Amino acid sequence: MFNVLFKRLIILSLILNTLPVFSQTNLLGIAQGAEDQFEQLLNKPAMVSPPTAVPLGRNWFTLKTDVHVFTDRISTSQVAAVMLDIENQGKYFNGRRSKLTTHIIGHTADETIVDNISITVIGPFHIRTPFRSVVKTMINTYALFALETRQTPEDSASNNKIKNFYAPRYVEEVSINGRKYTYIRMLTIQDINASFLPGAKRSLERNATPVIDEVMQMLINAEKK
Repeated sequence: MFNVLFKRLIILSLILNTLPVFSQTNLLGIAQGAEDQFEQLLNKPAMVSPPTAVPLGRNWFTLKTDVHVFTDRISTSQVAAVMLDIENQGKYFNGRRSKLTTHIIGHTADETIVDNISITVIGPFHIRTPFRSVVKTMINTYALFALETRQTPEDSASNNKIKNFYAPRYVEEVSINGRKYTYIRMLTIQDINASFLPGAKRSLERNATPVIDEVMQMLINAEKK
């Protein structure tokens, strides 16, 4: 236990000394109680909390999902390599319920500007959603990786399908019972136009879990491809 706490203190110190002030509050961590659920979460993604679709009016909803997993199938550095292979996300995320294609259109000093097309299957509907985002690596070490994706303000203002897309990712190497595992957590918050979807709130919340579960399974199995 002491070694785990000491490691966490080192990681926290590293974060505070390498991240800009405005970014510190955005970094995810291991969800409270996750380690107590280790056996249930080993290679079996689960929601940190149930998906929520909050009505905004005019058929728009804020959809929030938060999923995590422990895995022995992929290391922290391998997850980082997959997530940073931005141009080739379609190679890793090409599932039955969800697909993602990406194209890099530019770089700044510490950010990558990306055009995305996500396809999500909800019942008979194949929802194609193009949007532009900025991807930023928050921290990248041998044992800790964090990345943040945000929809650009310009695209958020003009996009009639999705707005305010925000997706931080957190990956940490952990030691449990003398073995090393990778903990992965993916939070996604987005405003969605669900005018096409009957019973939108219920449909969004009911279908969010299998979609995001598939995404996490594709990630932890990415090294097998």
